[in-house]
Amino acid sequence: MPHHKPLPPDTRPDWRDPNLPVIREYRMANGTLLRNVDPEYEQRYRAHLLSTAAQRTYHTDPSYNWRRKR
Repeated sequence: MPHHKPLPPDTRPDWRDPNLPVIREYRMANGTLLRNVDPEYEQRYRAHLLSTAAQRTYHTDPSYNWRRKR
């Protein structure tokens, strides 16, 4: 049986780290801008988006019934 070369160590950041910085990407006309964001602010922002967003129902979901012809 052939021997495989061992994999290199994983150098990616651990997403479970509570001290991991939050970086938000802004797309602008002259390029992309990356900014550090406070984790608590990002949590509040995402919770606000979820609470104010119109929740989809199966009536508006196009993938609900694949058998039906559209």
